[in-house]
Amino acid sequence: QRQMCIRDRKIESVLWREGDDRQRVHVTRIADASPNMAGLARVDELVDGVESGEASVEAGTAALAEIKKAPAPFGPLMTAGAFGLIGAGFAVLLSLPWHDVIIGVVLSVVVFGVVFMLGRSPTTARMTNPAAAFVAAILAYAIAATWAPSSKHMMVALCAIIALIPNPGLILGPGELSSNHVASGTERLISAIVVLIELAFGAFLGTAIANAVWTIPAGSAVASMGPAWAWVAVVVLGTGLAMSFQVRPTEFGWVVLGCVLAFAGTVVGGKLLGSGPGDLLGALVLGIFANGYALRTRRPASVILLPGLMVLALSLIHI
Repeated sequence: QRQMCIRDRKIESVLWREGDDRQRVHVTRIADASPNMAGLARVDELVDGVESGEASVEAGTAALAEIKKAPAPFGPLMTAGAFGLIGAGFAVLLSLPWHDVIIGVVLSVVVFGVVFMLGRSPTTARMTNPAAAFVAAILAYAIAATWAPSSKHMMVALCAIIALIPNPGLILGPGELSSNHVASGTERLISAIVVLIELAFGAFLGTAIANAVWTIPAGSAVASMGPAWAWVAVVVLGTGLAMSFQVRPTEFGWVVLGCVLAFAGTVVGGKLLGSGPGDLLGALVLGIFANGYALRTRRPASVILLPGLMVLALSLIHI
């Protein structure tokens, strides 16, 4: 006999023989994976098909295995472009000068290269976050010291690694805790905090070493971008996050629209209610839009919610 349940990111299996009091319990932890909204949407469509009788359980099981083996919609080259778009969007959102935006884009792609190379081996994968932040900090400082003295190297380094910072654990962890999934929520939240600590350590070490090697000369002030560019930044950020989360191209428009509506709600809420309470209006608008999308298309609301919440979190720095 067998009984199985899935809870708190674990698969618990209980095996026993009929008439025997002894039981054997197996607990398998469900490992975290990179967000794949395209796969999630396909699974949701498959479940609808099985529930409606359009597909048998056997066919659904076979299709589920095919979905698991299917490659992600965007390969390494497109993901590198997504890193660049996220870095560019965040730099514009911070109103950095154009040369810092360009430097941030280039370093974002370099950071992806570090992540890609180190992530190919389980031994070096643990060093990915601090190594990426270390490289970004050193290069940003070196460029400011040798080529662009007016560059805000700390902010540029932050833009380069920002694609690693919006970790879903920061969003999903508190949500699971509020739903009484204490074990999984705590694990997600602590894991996300550890990522932030690793990135901060790598950036601090890289800056300290670069400071010992180079000296940044005094540079003239450079005009920052106007506030109107923030709307462009949100569109760029939404596009980059959609690519990073492997959203299907046909749903890009919905994702970007959700990001823009969330940002608009934050801006309007800040003017009406002030900073803090007004920011909740952006989250409310995003939640209504995402659930409306889910009702209309019968697709998971998280396809819109996850990128939108990331843009919302990053936009609060601008506000």
